[in-house]
Amino acid sequence: MTYESYLENVSKKLKYNFDFIEIPEFDGVKFSLAAKSNIRNERFFATKGTVIYAYENNEYCFIRVMDDITLEGVDETFDVLKKAMDDFVKPNNEHMSTVFTGIMLTMGKLEAELEDIIKKFKYQKSYKFGLHGWTSIRLVVVEIGSGRVISSREAKKISKFYKPF
Repeated sequence: MTYESYLENVSKKLKYNFDFIEIPEFDGVKFSLAAKSNIRNERFFATKGTVIYAYENNEYCFIRVMDDITLEGVDETFDVLKKAMDDFVKPNNEHMSTVFTGIMLTMGKLEAELEDIIKKFKYQKSYKFGLHGWTSIRLVVVEIGSGRVISSREAKKISKFYKPF
């Protein structure tokens, strides 16, 4: 499987729930694919104009091709996702959560130490003690050659989605 065929397969899966966004380069880092999902839920009384409460859940996926994944490359991806968090998240009383998923693709094999770092990775930020929601970052590494998916703790539940085979 090549990078292009993998990206095509993931695009087909994402298109049902995500809108693709044009971000060829963000803060100096080139992404092969970027997608956004926005889900809004409301409760209303009698008519749709009388909203009792509403909340939004957002998700952003950024896919990056890296021939050789190093600690510096993972740190760079994390820093870009943190910057994207500041640019894309607008917390308000209807914001519940926003999740940023950084997917790094490689044909090679990940080093054992780096694999442990990614598996233990966790980052979450609350806005106004959680009253205006929270944002979290998930990291996923896909070894296309071997078919393995290495993910952070929070990304475990989505790791099957990114499996190449």
